Amino acid sequence: NGEFVIVTNAQKSDFDATYGKASLSVLQFKNENLENRFNFPIEGILPSQVKFDKSGKNFVISYFQSKSYGKPMGMIDFFKFTSGSNPKIERQNISVNVPVGVHYLEVFN
Repeated sequence: NGEFVIVTNAQKSDFDATYGKASLSVLQFKNENLENRFNFPIEGILPSQVKFDKSGKNFVISYFQSKSYGKPMGMIDFFKFTSGSNPKIERQNISVNVPVGVHYLEVFN
């Protein structure tokens, strides 16, 4: 509905896993300002895009690389977003690995 904005924070996630973790910031428009409601930790290296579905209740995040061991893979994670006076994010039990880093996402409804 345009009340919230979700942004990715790389937070040196491209360093050692113990050094930096990526996160999402949930921002809300209040009194003509953006207020940071909360930060949500996420896995993955260098998160880039957040794309919502048409309902605004689900979104995906693209990552340059997953933190899994073995061959480096790009990754797409799926989340559920609940707006209102007490917004929350829940990770859905699905991830899609891709052969290389994700550069662009587009949601088709």
